[in-house]
Amino acid sequence: NVNINLEAVLKVALIIAFLSVVKYLLKLLVSLIRFEWAATFVTITLSAIDYITLILMVVWSLRLLGADINGIIAGLGILALIIGTSAEGIIEDMLTGIFMLFEGECKVGDIVEVDGFLGKITEIGIRTTTLLDGAGNEKIFNNSSMKDILNRSSHASVAVVDIELP
Repeated sequence: NVNINLEAVLKVALIIAFLSVVKYLLKLLVSLIRFEWAATFVTITLSAIDYITLILMVVWSLRLLGADINGIIAGLGILALIIGTSAEGIIEDMLTGIFMLFEGECKVGDIVEVDGFLGKITEIGIRTTTLLDGAGNEKIFNNSSMKDILNRSSHASVAVVDIELP
């Protein structure tokens, strides 16, 4: 015997639609930023918007369906503590991504070499950084593995050409 509250289901659908529209508008607004220095900020912000929107959808929907949110939030706190200790690598990736953004070591559009892979940074996300090489190959690095970076875009390069003339 299942009792479905149609009004609550409609409210949940409206919340999901509303947050999806807000997420789309925020992503559109952030993507309109055309400054080269802001491209890195844009990619991390877009990634964060995805996570925050998903969390808000779930919590808000559960509240409308009559779930006790205080108990869920307390449980999430304990779960976060457990996950935090077991998911050390993920947290390290996230913190490294944030530090990469604020320290300005490299940004979207820079040509870098990481672990022997030379490519242009196309995206710096919360957990990963994506490089694209000259042949179109894409390599995704965890941010925590971006330790020995050779940034070839940070300073002017010098080229030496020897030409023999008769």
